[in-house]
Amino acid sequence: MVLSLVGWFLGVMLMSEAFFGGNLSRFIYKNEALETFWTIVPAVFLGGLGFISLKNLYNMEVGDCVAHTVKVTGHQWYWEYQYELNFSNEVCKSEHVKLINDVMYSWLSGTQNNKNDSVLLSVIELFIKGDWFVKYDSYIVPESELSLDESDVLKFRNQWVDNSCLLACNKKNEVLVSTADVMHSWGVSELGVKADAVPGRSNALGIEPILPGVLFGNCYELCGEGHSQMPIVVTVSEYMNVILLLKNQIFNAEFFEEFLDSLI
Repeated sequence: MVLSLVGWFLGVMLMSEAFFGGNLSRFIYKNEALETFWTIVPAVFLGGLGFISLKNLYNMEVGDCVAHTVKVTGHQWYWEYQYELNFSNEVCKSEHVKLINDVMYSWLSGTQNNKNDSVLLSVIELFIKGDWFVKYDSYIVPESELSLDESDVLKFRNQWVDNSCLLACNKKNEVLVSTADVMHSWGVSELGVKADAVPGRSNALGIEPILPGVLFGNCYELCGEGHSQMPIVVTVSEYMNVILLLKNQIFNAEFFEEFLDSLI
């Protein structure tokens, strides 16, 4: 594009009557106005392209003020997503303490132990102050298991998964991409991001979606016979909705009841 634009300017200037009277002459040895023009204009044009590129590179850097972090690990042939929840966050505390209390009292109602009150207080304190991790796998849904219901318009063949990746809307999301075996590549074209999953290292992506929705991607690195069976589905929602979904996964997990029983 740069070569075409500079060539066009050069052709116009050489043929312009303002410079050569419409004819080229071998006796014309210099033209300071023309030389200045075709030096400054390409320099300004390239400087503009460089500014845009540097700005995009800067925006792609994760940096500080990360609201939501997702660790993506590629396997043959599925994706693994891991999230870290900090229950000391003031937003989480104010919005979801009632949810924690409801879950605790629901569990306590089925137990008969004089230590229930102390267990309740210790667990609530743990949830308000502690860090929790949520991890799950994302597999492709076979075509035979897809519903033909018209309401499931997003469940495309060979593209839908059982568990999607959760990102927060209008927040800076940090996506750390790595692999547990061979090379993979996690990419979502609608978000304009792609990162290679290289053994032994972790690549970071900074993503800040501006609209909620369901987005689709694929593994962009040939990783074996199941390469085509590694679709990516990203659900973008409000930050508090994402946190609530992840907390519900903790509360509904089998290990959570075992954890509560171990405190008695």
